[in-house]
Amino acid sequence: MGLNKKFLSLAIAMGMMTATSLVAFANFDNVVQFGNDGSGNGYAIVENQELNTDNLNTFRSATKSKYIKDSRGNKILYWIYGEKSGKVTSKAKAYKGYYGRASVTNGEGEYDDGDWKKAGKWSEASAPWTKAGTNKANYDYKEDN
Repeated sequence: MGLNKKFLSLAIAMGMMTATSLVAFANFDNVVQFGNDGSGNGYAIVENQELNTDNLNTFRSATKSKYIKDSRGNKILYWIYGEKSGKVTSKAKAYKGYYGRASVTNGEGEYDDGDWKKAGKWSEASAPWTKAGTNKANYDYKEDN
């Protein structure tokens, strides 16, 4: 095989690997839904029928994070959610004056609760990632009275 054919074969193979990774991450970004009922409860849903979790290495860092704020823009909670190492995961850390809690439910209904934690402490929950159903990460917060 000549040098040009070897180079072309390598370029095609690398292009296919890159395209597969980009599609996987693009699909993850497109299927996340958020909700917040305004009273201290929120969630993210990943509808995983579009995800190929056969290669979990592709999804090891498929987590996101966001600040949950009150109507004046003050931070209440820091939330990390998504898929990590083959598990649907949720981590929540409340700010001063609040308690925070993380929880998850996978597509088979398995639930994990990280318990209420005071400000500055992490509440962590995870469950095995499932191909069927919907993997859901949740947070809750309440005032420290």
